Amino acid sequence: MLLKYVHDASQTALAPARAAAAMTGAFWGNAANPLSQTPGARMMVASADLFERLTRVYPKPEWNIPSVTIGGHDVPVRADVVDETPFYRLVRFTRDTNGIRSDNASAVAADSLKQRLATQPRGLLVTPISGHHATLLRGTAREMLKSGDVYVTEWKCASTVPASAGEFGIAANVAHIRRALAVAGPGCHLTAVCQPSPAALCAVAFMSEDRDPCKPRSLTLMAGPIDTRVNPQECNTFALKHPLSLFKANMLHLVPPGHDGWGRLVMPGFLQQAGFVGQNFAKHATAYNDYFWALVSGAQEATQKHREFYDEYNALLDMHATYYTETIDMIFQRHLLPKGELVLDGRRVNLAAITDVPLLIVEGGKDDICGVGQTYAAHTLCTGLPESMRGHYVEPEAGHYGVFSGKAWRTNIAPRLAAFQAQWDQPPHQRVA
Repeated sequence: MLLKYVHDASQTALAPARAAAAMTGAFWGNAANPLSQTPGARMMVASADLFERLTRVYPKPEWNIPSVTIGGHDVPVRADVVDETPFYRLVRFTRDTNGIRSDNASAVAADSLKQRLATQPRGLLVTPISGHHATLLRGTAREMLKSGDVYVTEWKCASTVPASAGEFGIAANVAHIRRALAVAGPGCHLTAVCQPSPAALCAVAFMSEDRDPCKPRSLTLMAGPIDTRVNPQECNTFALKHPLSLFKANMLHLVPPGHDGWGRLVMPGFLQQAGFVGQNFAKHATAYNDYFWALVSGAQEATQKHREFYDEYNALLDMHATYYTETIDMIFQRHLLPKGELVLDGRRVNLAAITDVPLLIVEGGKDDICGVGQTYAAHTLCTGLPESMRGHYVEPEAGHYGVFSGKAWRTNIAPRLAAFQAQWDQPPHQRVA
């Protein structure tokens, strides 16, 4: 219950050691030091840098999407917070077509591009609440911007949410997705990545029953745990082998004084990350070892790539206790959604109500978190959806993160997502089955 207290205390205790490491690195790495280029000095600088990076608390990263390249033109992008509650911000990334510049030779092409971009639909990208900030999906949002403006859910760290704001569980997650779709307006395409896939599916089911005018034009679920009984992975079997009481006793901790969420019960992001690292410990250990020797040898490109990845990966977000325990209980242990038994705020989720929202499922062939078939289960459950409105793609070599980031995402998955969504923006007689 008090692990976050211990974590805060350890950070305070480590502050002098980090300061000493910084001074050590500055002394041995200073160009004015005649020994700075010796192997011993480089080892000292690398050791100091590695110690500092392994013990620091990483801040929330910036989105840093100033522009995207479309049709050979650099299109400026503006990010605005268009909605906010105690639990999330909704960020809209808008492509500034007036900012497209061209010379006389390409003026016609630029004007044509402006007209095309002006008619493209909007998309809502629902990000996971799983220990990392929404910026982990920066590459996902950047590619989606090539097909239209994008709204992104930016969930707040639970430790920054005052206890007076109340609890946040799966029902609140569903409500926020509906709220975001209402802000985006009719005709918006909905894409959920990983953890929020069940909530997105529930939101569309409720909106279908309610004949909500802001019901999404299409729904894409990417590597999400719709039915974890299918092709279970290590994390799925672990959840089944242990009672919910064990997770509550060991994974939930109080937010200490000094934080806006003081007194709130949360699942610390550093515990979630420890689980992820534990699954691929050798890979991360090798990455840090390679980083150390890259520092020693002066390989700047390799060190920069390491920093960019781990600055993002190590920026952690605490989860709400209710959301964490409900996910373990409802999704991973009792499988209420695929059984047709999930009730949220007194209302049963009826996936058969989804009859006219095209559904695309994307999975990774080497996903060791959400096995192939777990997300596809949504097609089996949405019995009211015509076969013509269903799509499915498995990226053979992609792991979990490869489904929404990296080369496979950019070259194979993003174009398929764009094509699927664009198909449903066409009049019926122009659609390609």
